Amino acid sequence: MERDGAGIMVEAVVEIPKGSRNKYEVDHASGIIRLDRVFFASIHYPIDYSFIPGTRAPDGDLLDVLILVEELTFPGCHVMIQLLGVLHMRDENGPDDKLLGIPVGEPRFDRLDDLEVLRQHWLVEIEHFSATYKQLEGKMSVVTGWSGRKAALVMLRQSQGPAPPPFAQGSRHVALLAIAMRRQLSSMTRAKA
Repeated sequence: MERDGAGIMVEAVVEIPKGSRNKYEVDHASGIIRLDRVFFASIHYPIDYSFIPGTRAPDGDLLDVLILVEELTFPGCHVMIQLLGVLHMRDENGPDDKLLGIPVGEPRFDRLDDLEVLRQHWLVEIEHFSATYKQLEGKMSVVTGWSGRKAALVMLRQSQGPAPPPFAQGSRHVALLAIAMRRQLSSMTRAKA
């Protein structure tokens, strides 16, 4: 973690980019990113679904973080973020809270430092997605509310622990995948223009 004048910055790794219907999973031992499944519903991620290396959530996984973005990223992209809050939720396995953050240096978010200053529709859209994306798979997901930046910082501090660094052996593979994804995103952007 690094500190700046606005607060704590955290490095996150994008697992699933905004706009995707694909659910990717990162194999943290090898660094390989695998397609886990495609959503059963016509729904897509409204945020970058990411994780924070070197952490452990109560469920044993790396700590999840939802990143508000305006521009496309790609699986494996490292993003420095500032935390805004926590989305509290439960799934079929128990509590599954997610941090919410914004990219550092994104001018559209430069005055944001807590949930209160975020447009309410962002939160409603994230809640709706989180409550419904598993329904057609016969799995449950329940949103129970939001907490602000202080709760996010507490959650981050409590999650620091003996987690292995991601991509310990597969960083070359991830770098090559990142190059391929950038090329694909670039060609998609040119095609839309």
